[in-house]
Amino acid sequence: MATHACAPLPATIQKRGLIDEANATTRTCIFGMQSFHLGTLFAFVKLTRPVFLAGGVLLYGLGIAIAFAQGVTINPTLAVVGQLMVTAIQMMAQYANEVFDVDGDLLNAHGRTFFSGGSGVLPGGRITLSTARNAARACAAVAILLIGLMALQNPLVSAIAALALFGGWFYSAPPLSLMESGWGELSASTIVALLVPLTGYVLQAQRLDPFMLFICLPLVLIHWAMLVAFELPDYEADKAVGKRTQTVRLGVRGAFILHTLLISGALVGIVLLILRVSTYARFLWLAIPLLVWQCFSYGVSIKARSDQRRMNLLTLGAVGLFSLTAALLVAGFVIAVR
Repeated sequence: MATHACAPLPATIQKRGLIDEANATTRTCIFGMQSFHLGTLFAFVKLTRPVFLAGGVLLYGLGIAIAFAQGVTINPTLAVVGQLMVTAIQMMAQYANEVFDVDGDLLNAHGRTFFSGGSGVLPGGRITLSTARNAARACAAVAILLIGLMALQNPLVSAIAALALFGGWFYSAPPLSLMESGWGELSASTIVALLVPLTGYVLQAQRLDPFMLFICLPLVLIHWAMLVAFELPDYEADKAVGKRTQTVRLGVRGAFILHTLLISGALVGIVLLILRVSTYARFLWLAIPLLVWQCFSYGVSIKARSDQRRMNLLTLGAVGLFSLTAALLVAGFVIAVR
């Protein structure tokens, strides 16, 4: 019986098959690239810690609100440029901290909370160390450019921003590495809770005012207490990698005493604000219950450092207290103008 070889497919059908295969491959590559780019984008957003950037907007807005309450006409263009400068410095500090604290964050991968222990992006390998370092340098370059431009308009603001830039970089970067020197918490709190509002104020009012220190001092103390609270879940990891934070230096009990003193000092400052400038501080009494609760929460958390839920509540309460106090101050100054 004769056998017949299979006839070759017509050229048009072969061509169509190759095209379909190529299209399928192209679609796979495109969707894969889209997934990669989206994953990288989301990782960068997480690395940036937007919640902390929002805090910068709030505190910068506090300075503008104080100037507004004093009768200063607000310049929207300057306000936007100033905010961009503040945000660039914040992002630089955030990326640099992630880079230089990667060892501790890697060791504390299972003890990370919503707000402490870093973003977890670098230890997870989702973004390379060199990429994060380059991002920090790029943000620093943008900040330096804006500081230089701002010097033409207001040299005093440039000086304040330059100080914040210096402190933000060397908070974690060698050779100073302020976070390991025992001065990191105070320097960071001064930058965030004093220099950022001061930038917004001086940029609009064109002057310094001792009143700003009176207003911002409770915020500095609350922010400092917040950082001490952040260090409690990281205590073991920081101690293991030789990161000499205040909590590591003082021990857990000593850190509790420091936290209590800071919260108590903030409480005194808030009461003085309510008594002396009640027009602007009319809402601050709402923060007092949370002040008391946060002090109690830290004490309870000392014996529950392995309880992830308790650590999340502690750090969430710390952020909530700081954010609420700043927001109540902003509301007080804005409403006082009406």
